[in-house]
Amino acid sequence: MNAESLRDSFPFIVAVSLYDTAEVEFVYDQGEVLVGRGPEADLHVAHPAISRRQLTIQRIIPPASFLGRPRFRIVPHAAKNPLYVNGVPAVEGSLDFGDVVAVGETRLVLRKARRARGKLTPMRIGIAVAALTTLALVAWSALGPSPPQTYVTLPAVKLFANLPRVGCNDTVTCSERARTAYQHGKSFAKQAGAVPGAWYHAAIELYRAAEFERLSGQRLEGLETVREDLRVAATSAEQIYNDLQFRLARDLRANDAASLRETIAQLVAVVPDENHPMRVQLDQYLREHPLPHKD
Repeated sequence: MNAESLRDSFPFIVAVSLYDTAEVEFVYDQGEVLVGRGPEADLHVAHPAISRRQLTIQRIIPPASFLGRPRFRIVPHAAKNPLYVNGVPAVEGSLDFGDVVAVGETRLVLRKARRARGKLTPMRIGIAVAALTTLALVAWSALGPSPPQTYVTLPAVKLFANLPRVGCNDTVTCSERARTAYQHGKSFAKQAGAVPGAWYHAAIELYRAAEFERLSGQRLEGLETVREDLRVAATSAEQIYNDLQFRLARDLRANDAASLRETIAQLVAVVPDENHPMRVQLDQYLREHPLPHKD
Protein backbone atom coordinates (compact mmCIF):
# COMPACT_ATOMS: atom_id res chain seq x y z
CA MET A 1 0.00 0.00 0.00
CA ASN A 2 1.57 3.32 -1.05
CA ALA A 3 1.53 6.60 0.89
CA GLU A 4 -1.23 8.08 -1.24
CA SER A 5 -3.49 5.08 -0.58
CA LEU A 6 -2.84 5.38 3.14
CA ARG A 7 -3.69 9.06 3.07
CA ASP A 8 -6.98 8.42 1.33
CA SER A 9 -7.99 5.86 3.99
CA PHE A 10 -7.82 8.16 7.01
CA PRO A 11 -10.37 10.99 6.79
CA PHE A 12 -11.32 12.74 10.03
CA ILE A 13 -13.94 15.18 11.31
CA VAL A 14 -13.62 18.54 13.02
CA ALA A 15 -16.93 19.46 14.69
CA VAL A 16 -17.46 23.16 15.42
CA SER A 17 -20.04 24.81 17.67
CA LEU A 18 -20.77 27.92 19.73
CA TYR A 19 -22.86 28.59 22.82
CA ASP A 20 -26.27 28.44 21.18
CA THR A 21 -25.62 26.41 18.05
CA ALA A 22 -25.66 22.76 17.17
CA GLU A 23 -22.40 21.25 16.00
CA VAL A 24 -21.46 21.49 12.34
CA GLU A 25 -19.11 18.74 11.14
CA PHE A 26 -16.44 19.14 8.49
CA VAL A 27 -14.62 16.17 6.96
CA TYR A 28 -10.95 16.49 6.02
CA ASP A 29 -8.54 14.13 4.36
CA GLN A 30 -5.27 16.03 4.40
CA GLY A 31 -2.12 16.19 6.47
CA GLU A 32 -2.77 19.58 8.09
CA VAL A 33 -5.83 21.70 8.83
CA LEU A 34 -5.16 25.35 9.65
CA VAL A 35 -7.90 26.89 11.81
CA GLY A 36 -8.18 30.64 11.89
CA ARG A 37 -9.84 33.84 10.76
CA GLY A 38 -7.47 34.50 7.86
CA PRO A 39 -8.36 33.72 4.24
CA GLU A 40 -5.66 31.04 4.06
CA ALA A 41 -7.30 28.91 6.78
CA ASP A 42 -8.62 25.46 5.88
CA LEU A 43 -11.26 25.86 8.59
CA HIS A 44 -12.18 29.53 8.45
CA VAL A 45 -13.88 30.77 11.63
CA ALA A 46 -14.80 34.44 11.27
CA HIS A 47 -15.29 35.12 14.96
CA PRO A 48 -13.62 37.96 16.94
CA ALA A 49 -12.08 35.51 19.42
CA ILE A 50 -10.27 33.62 16.67
CA SER A 51 -6.93 34.89 15.38
CA ARG A 52 -5.96 34.82 11.72
CA ARG A 53 -3.84 31.73 12.44
CA GLN A 54 -5.18 30.18 15.67
CA LEU A 55 -4.02 26.57 15.50
CA THR A 56 -3.10 23.72 13.18
CA ILE A 57 -4.32 20.13 13.48
CA GLN A 58 -1.74 17.73 12.06
CA ARG A 59 -2.44 14.15 11.02
CA ILE A 60 0.46 11.71 11.20
CA ILE A 61 0.02 8.64 9.00
CA PRO A 62 1.63 5.44 10.31
CA PRO A 63 4.26 3.89 8.00
CA ALA A 64 3.25 1.08 5.68
CA SER A 65 5.20 -1.37 7.83
CA PHE A 66 3.04 -0.50 10.86
CA LEU A 67 -0.55 -0.12 9.83
CA GLY A 68 -2.90 1.46 12.35
CA ARG A 69 -4.96 4.53 12.99
CA PRO A 70 -3.27 7.88 12.46
CA ARG A 71 -2.06 10.10 15.29
CA PHE A 72 -3.01 13.75 15.58
CA ARG A 73 -1.19 16.75 16.98
CA ILE A 74 -2.29 20.27 17.83
CA VAL A 75 0.05 23.16 17.10
CA PRO A 76 -1.07 26.44 18.75
CA HIS A 77 0.03 29.62 17.00
CA ALA A 78 0.75 32.98 18.58
CA ALA A 79 -2.76 34.37 19.10
CA LYS A 80 -4.55 37.07 21.06
CA ASN A 81 -6.90 34.75 22.94
CA PRO A 82 -5.77 31.70 24.93
CA LEU A 83 -6.35 28.21 23.59
CA TYR A 84 -7.38 25.27 25.76
CA VAL A 85 -7.60 21.50 25.27
CA ASN A 86 -10.00 19.80 27.68
CA GLY A 87 -9.82 22.86 29.94
CA VAL A 88 -6.01 22.93 30.13
CA PRO A 89 -3.89 25.61 28.39
CA ALA A 90 -2.89 24.16 25.02
CA VAL A 91 0.69 23.29 24.13
CA GLU A 92 2.02 21.58 21.05
CA GLY A 93 1.31 17.89 21.50
CA SER A 94 -1.02 14.99 20.95
CA LEU A 95 -4.70 15.45 20.16
CA ASP A 96 -7.09 12.51 20.51
CA PHE A 97 -10.57 11.82 19.21
CA GLY A 98 -13.09 13.45 21.54
CA ASP A 99 -10.72 16.14 22.83
CA VAL A 100 -12.39 19.55 23.13
CA VAL A 101 -10.40 22.53 21.83
CA ALA A 102 -11.70 25.84 23.19
CA VAL A 103 -10.99 29.45 22.32
CA GLY A 104 -13.45 32.10 23.48
CA GLU A 105 -16.98 30.90 22.71
CA THR A 106 -15.84 28.47 20.02
CA ARG A 107 -15.44 24.72 20.55
CA LEU A 108 -13.80 22.26 18.16
CA VAL A 109 -13.90 18.49 18.65
CA LEU A 110 -11.79 15.98 16.72
CA ARG A 111 -13.80 12.91 15.71
CA LYS A 112 -13.43 9.77 13.64
CA ALA A 113 -14.93 10.03 10.19
CA ARG A 114 -17.78 7.70 9.39
CA ARG A 115 -16.90 5.41 6.52
CA ALA A 116 -18.49 6.47 3.25
CA ARG A 117 -18.44 5.00 -0.22
CA GLY A 118 -16.30 6.69 -2.77
CA LYS A 119 -13.04 8.54 -2.44
CA LEU A 120 -12.72 11.57 -0.20
CA THR A 121 -10.57 14.39 -1.47
CA PRO A 122 -8.83 17.16 0.50
CA MET A 123 -11.20 20.03 1.20
CA ARG A 124 -10.88 23.63 2.24
CA ILE A 125 -14.06 24.52 4.05
CA GLY A 126 -14.86 27.77 5.77
CA ILE A 127 -17.32 28.84 8.39
CA ALA A 128 -18.30 32.38 9.15
CA VAL A 129 -19.65 33.15 12.58
CA ALA A 130 -22.03 36.03 13.28
CA ALA A 131 -21.64 36.92 16.96
CA LEU A 132 -23.33 40.28 17.53
CA THR A 133 -26.76 39.53 18.93
CA THR A 134 -27.08 35.85 18.08
CA LEU A 135 -24.36 33.32 17.38
CA ALA A 136 -24.81 31.13 14.32
CA LEU A 137 -22.55 28.91 12.29
CA VAL A 138 -22.80 29.31 8.53
CA ALA A 139 -20.84 26.99 6.29
CA TRP A 140 -19.34 28.57 3.20
CA SER A 141 -19.93 25.31 1.37
CA ALA A 142 -23.38 24.29 0.13
CA LEU A 143 -24.81 22.90 3.35
CA GLY A 144 -28.29 24.20 2.75
CA PRO A 145 -30.46 26.20 5.17
CA SER A 146 -30.32 25.37 8.87
CA PRO A 147 -33.47 23.94 10.46
CA PRO A 148 -35.58 26.48 12.35
CA GLN A 149 -34.52 27.00 15.95
CA THR A 150 -37.29 25.97 18.32
CA TYR A 151 -35.49 25.90 21.65
CA VAL A 152 -34.92 28.73 24.11
CA THR A 153 -31.57 30.53 23.92
CA LEU A 154 -29.95 33.15 26.09
CA PRO A 155 -27.59 35.69 24.50
CA ALA A 156 -23.99 35.20 25.54
CA VAL A 157 -22.82 37.79 28.07
CA LYS A 158 -19.18 38.72 28.60
CA LEU A 159 -17.93 37.95 32.10
CA PHE A 160 -16.26 41.32 32.60
CA ALA A 161 -18.74 43.40 30.65
CA ASN A 162 -19.32 45.89 33.50
CA LEU A 163 -16.15 46.63 35.44
CA PRO A 164 -16.47 48.75 38.60
CA ARG A 165 -15.69 52.45 38.46
CA VAL A 166 -12.53 53.38 40.32
CA GLY A 167 -11.80 56.81 41.76
CA CYS A 168 -9.65 58.49 44.41
CA ASN A 169 -8.80 62.08 45.33
CA ASP A 170 -5.07 62.16 45.91
CA THR A 171 -1.86 60.15 45.52
CA VAL A 172 -1.82 58.89 49.12
CA THR A 173 -5.44 57.68 48.99
CA CYS A 174 -4.93 56.06 45.58
CA SER A 175 -1.82 54.25 46.78
CA GLU A 176 -3.49 52.96 49.93
CA ARG A 177 -6.52 51.72 48.03
CA ALA A 178 -4.28 50.07 45.42
CA ARG A 179 -2.41 48.11 48.09
CA THR A 180 -5.62 47.11 49.88
CA ALA A 181 -7.28 45.91 46.66
CA TYR A 182 -4.12 44.06 45.69
CA GLN A 183 -4.04 42.15 48.98
CA HIS A 184 -7.72 41.28 48.60
CA GLY A 185 -7.10 40.08 45.04
CA LYS A 186 -4.18 37.88 46.09
CA SER A 187 -6.24 36.41 48.94
CA PHE A 188 -9.07 35.51 46.58
CA ALA A 189 -6.61 33.97 44.11
CA LYS A 190 -5.30 31.65 46.84
CA GLN A 191 -8.86 30.39 47.38
CA ALA A 192 -9.52 29.78 43.69
CA GLY A 193 -9.03 26.03 43.83
CA ALA A 194 -11.62 25.55 46.56
CA VAL A 195 -14.10 28.42 46.38
CA PRO A 196 -16.32 28.94 43.30
CA GLY A 197 -16.26 32.56 42.25
CA ALA A 198 -12.84 33.22 43.79
CA TRP A 199 -11.22 33.83 40.39
CA TYR A 200 -13.96 36.34 39.59
CA HIS A 201 -13.46 38.20 42.88
CA ALA A 202 -9.68 38.06 42.40
CA ALA A 203 -9.89 39.56 38.91
CA ILE A 204 -12.18 42.38 40.07
CA GLU A 205 -9.94 43.29 43.02
CA LEU A 206 -6.75 43.08 40.95
CA TYR A 207 -8.35 45.29 38.31
CA ARG A 208 -9.18 47.83 41.03
CA ALA A 209 -5.60 47.62 42.31
CA ALA A 210 -4.17 48.26 38.84
CA GLU A 211 -6.53 51.21 38.30
CA PHE A 212 -5.76 52.76 41.68
CA GLU A 213 -2.06 52.43 40.96
CA ARG A 214 -2.57 54.13 37.61
CA LEU A 215 -4.48 56.97 39.25
CA SER A 216 -1.74 57.40 41.84
CA GLY A 217 0.62 58.40 39.03
CA GLN A 218 3.44 56.13 40.22
CA ARG A 219 4.56 52.54 40.27
CA LEU A 220 3.99 51.18 43.77
CA GLU A 221 6.38 48.89 45.57
CA GLY A 222 4.88 45.45 46.07
CA LEU A 223 2.55 45.74 43.07
CA GLU A 224 5.13 44.92 40.41
CA THR A 225 3.17 41.85 39.23
CA VAL A 226 -0.35 43.25 39.54
CA ARG A 227 -1.02 43.29 35.80
CA GLU A 228 0.25 39.76 35.26
CA ASP A 229 -1.73 38.58 38.29
CA LEU A 230 -4.80 40.27 36.79
CA ARG A 231 -4.25 38.54 33.46
CA VAL A 232 -4.00 35.12 35.13
CA ALA A 233 -7.10 35.67 37.28
CA ALA A 234 -9.23 37.07 34.44
CA THR A 235 -8.19 34.31 32.02
CA SER A 236 -8.93 31.59 34.58
CA ALA A 237 -12.31 33.10 35.47
CA GLU A 238 -13.29 33.49 31.81
CA GLN A 239 -12.35 29.89 30.94
CA ILE A 240 -14.56 28.49 33.71
CA TYR A 241 -17.36 30.90 32.80
CA ASN A 242 -17.14 30.19 29.07
CA ASP A 243 -17.36 26.44 29.66
CA LEU A 244 -20.45 26.90 31.82
CA GLN A 245 -22.05 29.19 29.22
CA PHE A 246 -21.37 26.48 26.66
CA ARG A 247 -23.01 23.87 28.90
CA LEU A 248 -25.96 26.19 29.54
CA ALA A 249 -26.67 26.49 25.82
CA ARG A 250 -26.48 22.71 25.42
CA ASP A 251 -28.83 22.13 28.37
CA LEU A 252 -31.31 24.66 26.99
CA ARG A 253 -31.24 23.02 23.59
CA ALA A 254 -31.72 19.57 25.11
CA ASN A 255 -34.39 20.86 27.53
CA ASP A 256 -32.62 18.87 30.24
CA ALA A 257 -34.08 20.24 33.49
CA ALA A 258 -31.78 18.28 35.83
CA SER A 259 -28.59 19.29 34.05
CA LEU A 260 -29.88 22.84 33.58
CA ARG A 261 -30.51 23.19 37.31
CA GLU A 262 -26.95 22.06 38.06
CA THR A 263 -25.39 24.32 35.42
CA ILE A 264 -27.31 27.37 36.62
CA ALA A 265 -26.26 26.67 40.20
CA GLN A 266 -22.62 26.52 39.11
CA LEU A 267 -22.93 29.72 37.10
CA VAL A 268 -24.43 31.52 40.10
CA ALA A 269 -21.53 30.28 42.26
CA VAL A 270 -18.89 31.25 39.70
CA VAL A 271 -20.38 34.74 39.23
CA PRO A 272 -21.40 35.76 42.78
CA ASP A 273 -22.43 39.28 41.74
CA GLU A 274 -26.23 39.14 41.59
CA ASN A 275 -26.29 42.38 39.55
CA HIS A 276 -24.11 40.91 36.82
CA PRO A 277 -25.98 40.99 33.44
CA MET A 278 -25.76 37.20 33.17
CA ARG A 279 -27.29 36.75 36.63
CA VAL A 280 -30.08 39.19 35.79
CA GLN A 281 -30.69 37.31 32.54
CA LEU A 282 -30.84 33.96 34.36
CA ASP A 283 -33.27 35.32 36.96
CA GLN A 284 -35.58 36.53 34.21
CA TYR A 285 -35.35 33.18 32.41
CA LEU A 286 -36.23 31.27 35.60
CA ARG A 287 -39.22 33.53 36.22
CA GLU A 288 -40.51 32.86 32.72
CA HIS A 289 -39.49 29.17 32.63
CA PRO A 290 -39.56 27.82 36.21
CA LEU A 291 -37.74 24.53 36.56
CA PRO A 292 -39.66 21.59 37.98
CA HIS A 293 -38.95 20.81 41.64
CA LYS A 294 -36.63 17.93 42.45
CA ASP A 295 -38.37 14.70 43.34
